[in-house]
Amino acid sequence: MARPRLFIEDEVIETAAHHFAKAGYNATSIDDLVLISGLKRGSLYKAFGSKLNLFTMCFDRYAVEENWTKSDLGIDLVIVCLREVVDQDRVLQRKCRSSLAKVSNTQAANLMGTRLIRKVEEK
Repeated sequence: MARPRLFIEDEVIETAAHHFAKAGYNATSIDDLVLISGLKRGSLYKAFGSKLNLFTMCFDRYAVEENWTKSDLGIDLVIVCLREVVDQDRVLQRKCRSSLAKVSNTQAANLMGTRLIRKVEEK
């Protein structure tokens, strides 16, 4: 019989989403995810499969299920996806295209441009 999970999956996804949004996909290592989640490496892989799969779950939650235009986290994850992941994964490419299709190109550009400027001003 498998041991019960001692963590809440939604909390790990939320924590990881904030980290991906802040650091980016490529700058986030499995060691970073282990540290921020509090999980052991094996538990992280068993629960989420891979870093890409965990990012996809974060993207699904904040940029697909929720309307990405309504939160800084959603906008940040779309930006990270476009900058770092979309060329590597066709599934995320489709999901990103679908999320962007919900708004006009002008609105998407304004949202992402404004968010990028705010992030620079925050530093």
